[in-house]
Amino acid sequence: MKYKMIASDLDGTLNNSKYLISEGNAKAIKKAMDAGIKVVLCSGRSPVSLAGYAKNIGLDEKGCYGIGFNGGTVYEADTGKVLYDSRLKRELALDIVKDIKRISPDVKTSMYIEDDFVMAEEGLTILEDYNNEGLLKLEMVENFDHLTQDIVKIMLIDEREKLDYIYNEMKDIIDEKYTMVFTGSNILEFLPININKAEGIKLLAKHLGISMDEVVSFGDNYNDIEMIVEAGFGIAIANAVEPLKKVADYVTKRDNDDDAMIEVVDMILGLE
Repeated sequence: MKYKMIASDLDGTLNNSKYLISEGNAKAIKKAMDAGIKVVLCSGRSPVSLAGYAKNIGLDEKGCYGIGFNGGTVYEADTGKVLYDSRLKRELALDIVKDIKRISPDVKTSMYIEDDFVMAEEGLTILEDYNNEGLLKLEMVENFDHLTQDIVKIMLIDEREKLDYIYNEMKDIIDEKYTMVFTGSNILEFLPININKAEGIKLLAKHLGISMDEVVSFGDNYNDIEMIVEAGFGIAIANAVEPLKKVADYVTKRDNDDDAMIEVVDMILGLE
């Protein structure tokens, strides 16, 4: 078999605009699995946030895996056992927040402390909407001075114009200490250095004895670029951002509201 794994982004790719995985996409995933292909959710979301989606489409069974936090966590989907985990050091996380505040004092920040625990500045009420599944424990704080541990990531949710300004100001001071990436139109994240979805896929592929040439990746946004470039076959969905389309091996005709996974699976199986 030419391809042994499909690593798919969730939001904007496998999910439709209502943040649901369609019946058509679910059937396509089962078709791929029945053909012996591993299907892995590879998302910026936390594993706990991905768990419900995985269960609904049969990706929580023994032998299934997930990649969360943009490649920062690789885990067994059935047991939750973590195979790989990367974190931002406490001191670095606090320095990043200081730089954010110096550049844009009114932007509220949040930190993923654990898979299911987010600490956020008071006033960041949009996180309550972001947590519409009610799976995250949210603690609102005045500041992060009492932080005592290393963290998973820093997340900013705000107007794109503000986030673009922060990104452009901070890209010259990163100094190879951390990764900064847009994971949505209004979400900017700060991750451990060299963490991206491609790295997570590489770790899982090595664990499973699969080469990157045998991996298909499928995504829509800036944080999918590395995995699209480094997989054996990189696919951009029709609604993807232009920079992703430019580096993809293929761009689907269907978008995320038109069961694009059907197109992907049919094409991959047709290449066998």
